[in-house]
Amino acid sequence: AFIVETENSAIISLPGVPAELSVLLESEVIPYLRQRFHLTGVIKARILRTVGIGESSLDEKIADLELLSNPTVGLAAHPGRVDIRITAKGDDQKEVLEKISEIEDIVRQRIGDAIFGTDEETLEDVISDLLSQNSFKMITIESGTDGLLSKSLKGACDQCVAVELLSDTPNIEELEKLLQRATQEHGVDVGIGIIVHNARDHTKIDLAVLLQDRFSVHSRTYGGAPKNAPYWATSQVLANLRRLLISERS
Repeated sequence: AFIVETENSAIISLPGVPAELSVLLESEVIPYLRQRFHLTGVIKARILRTVGIGESSLDEKIADLELLSNPTVGLAAHPGRVDIRITAKGDDQKEVLEKISEIEDIVRQRIGDAIFGTDEETLEDVISDLLSQNSFKMITIESGTDGLLSKSLKGACDQCVAVELLSDTPNIEELEKLLQRATQEHGVDVGIGIIVHNARDHTKIDLAVLLQDRFSVHSRTYGGAPKNAPYWATSQVLANLRRLLISERS
């Protein structure tokens, strides 16, 4: 992190890792701004976390809000997920929270269920809660991801069984059969699978979700950096699972 100062302004660069950014913002940046610019009052921020919608699509839906000066609205993109940050300042906390809530309501109306959580809430935590609410157990199958799917759920899901395929990468049809067989053998209700096929000129991703007798299957070419493909695929398969789990409750 660093700060570049001019006579009447400052450029502040912070790390993209949310936990690191949050700590530095609270412990260093806000106190610095208060002292440097003789600021009074309260500054608060709320992060709306989204999945299954791209940064450009979000930008189209809330472009006018990104022009506001107080509150301010900005986007931070991660593979498969995008954060919407609403920051407001005012004389007291009540005023600031009202400003944030007003903009948050507008964002939620425009974005809908692509928003899965707020602030420190993670998609993995949301999935774990939905599984617990339904008393579901889950198995994961993945290949070409270095076990990222099961690692991301570790600690967030105490009802998960992980299977990593290290060779003989299956196609999408074989992945469906593997999930059906695995859920039956392990006596679980939910199966999710990711296969990342890395070729010289493109990356192909197969995603499958099995919720009891309901299947959601997708296969597509990934156009981003190959190293980001497992992260994007993990976000997408968990987003697909979240939609099915929510529909199961309704």
